[in-house]
Amino acid sequence: MADELQSTISSNLKQVLVSLISSLGMLQTGMVLGYPAVMLPAIIDRGGNNSTFSVNSNQASWIASLSSISTPIGCLICGPMIDGWGRATTIKIINVPFILGWILIALYQELILIYIGRIICGIAIGLSSIPSAVYITEITSKSMRGALTIIGSLEISAGIIIIYLLGMFFNDDYQYLAWLSAGVSISSTLLTLCFLPESPIWLLNRKKKLQAKKTLMEDQHASDPSIARSEIETLAPSTSQENTSHTKWSRTIVQLRRPQSYKPLIIMNLFFLFQQFSGIMAVIVYAPNFAKDAGITGHIQLVALSIAVVRMFSILIAAWASRKFGRRKPAIFSGIGMTIFLSMLTLNIYIQGIAHSSDTGEIAWLPVTCLLLYIFTSCVGFATLPWSMIGEVFPTEIRGVASGFTACMAYVYSFLSIKFYPDMEEQLGEGGIFLFYFIAATLGTVFVILFLPETQGKTLDEIGNDFAKTNG
Repeated sequence: MADELQSTISSNLKQVLVSLISSLGMLQTGMVLGYPAVMLPAIIDRGGNNSTFSVNSNQASWIASLSSISTPIGCLICGPMIDGWGRATTIKIINVPFILGWILIALYQELILIYIGRIICGIAIGLSSIPSAVYITEITSKSMRGALTIIGSLEISAGIIIIYLLGMFFNDDYQYLAWLSAGVSISSTLLTLCFLPESPIWLLNRKKKLQAKKTLMEDQHASDPSIARSEIETLAPSTSQENTSHTKWSRTIVQLRRPQSYKPLIIMNLFFLFQQFSGIMAVIVYAPNFAKDAGITGHIQLVALSIAVVRMFSILIAAWASRKFGRRKPAIFSGIGMTIFLSMLTLNIYIQGIAHSSDTGEIAWLPVTCLLLYIFTSCVGFATLPWSMIGEVFPTEIRGVASGFTACMAYVYSFLSIKFYPDMEEQLGEGGIFLFYFIAATLGTVFVILFLPETQGKTLDEIGNDFAKTNG
């Protein structure tokens, strides 16, 4: 009994460690996403203490959004990569464009080269958005999968906190921050090269049964070969002979006609649409502006850091909630919470406008509280669940391609929400922006209640069978 408990603990720790390392690309993603919130205040319309040039609001919006518009390129590339080259191999490769992008930003002070650096970092984000989610889904046991698939979102939040903190300490020196970020990317490369085995499911698809068994023994089941052998037999039926060759587009099209393929594709794309248009990404990239638009007038940098900290804390809660309550209940709770607090922020902004005041002592606490609770509730479900579900809802045959396409569209929505945030500020005003986010959150909540499936505690085959059985 003691040996069995020790083996289980060892297995779980190994799965956590491998999941953390495989998601280091998401840590770098968080740093890329949070970087404009640190960089732009130093250079927009004026030079910061350590800045040699300034940009206008339109140029600033391109710096903020270029990484998002180039991200779909990486998403489309990574699907065939993880199917053809392997999950772990792709994860190791994606660090290279991160390093190159950060170095371009760090070395040069010309705007065009900063644009290019942000574009390359965006491609790297796209490359990293899918492999870790798919890898964690396939490398972990069913009992651990629900909690560990949230690690990617957790590392994004950690990256945002790191870049915000560094920005506060190094006083607008965006080039030095870029060098430090490049160092993080280099460290990630070394860790992934040393510690990541290949996915057993991918190995089985390539008729590498002995290697798959070895991976399962080392990373899930310690030294118990009988459990690994049983797991291999369980996985083998879902990796039939037709999957041993690289996925072909003609086969992909045939697969997409099946309900277990097109239903999750539609559901996940709509989930991401509502996620992005409810302001979840804009609050990261434009944290100081977002706080001001919410009616907060003082200690903006501290509020921005608080947003990142609350985001990370709420993702830890999301990991616990996902394991205890599954996917649907946290998603519904998240949507309802976002709707409530966005409505309160919207009302507060209009009330302040009527009162011609934005800093009355009686209501100063309200926008801060509502903003942080909006961040908390969004990250418990809407901000995290689509990314954790993307690796488990699609059939093995098209998982790479379907996940890549879905992530691609998610970042298209992200680009639109980030690029046009300044225009929405100008055209709609602060109240109009939050009213727009409130409407998107409300519609998203209704969608989740009606259509989001429950996947917690189910094998990948069971999830596919559920989509095949449902009508419509």
